[in-house]
Amino acid sequence: MSRWTLTIRTQPDELDGGFTAWVVELPGCVSDGETEKDALSNLAEAIQGVLAAELETSEPRIEVEDDHKVTTRQVAFG
Repeated sequence: MSRWTLTIRTQPDELDGGFTAWVVELPGCVSDGETEKDALSNLAEAIQGVLAAELETSEPRIEVEDDHKVTTRQVAFG
């Protein structure tokens, strides 16, 4: 089984409240929630969907961004 390490970033949503979470290596893989924990839980489902689509198309995408207002985490899947 393959194992991937993904960078997850979270940021408070100053406009609407709550939190936004996204995966740096998977452009478009974004979720939100009332709390940071909710946003991360919702993001887990989004990650599964994006990875399934990536594996079907075999077109890996990598994008790196840097912002000092976000929290960065490294997580492993697989």
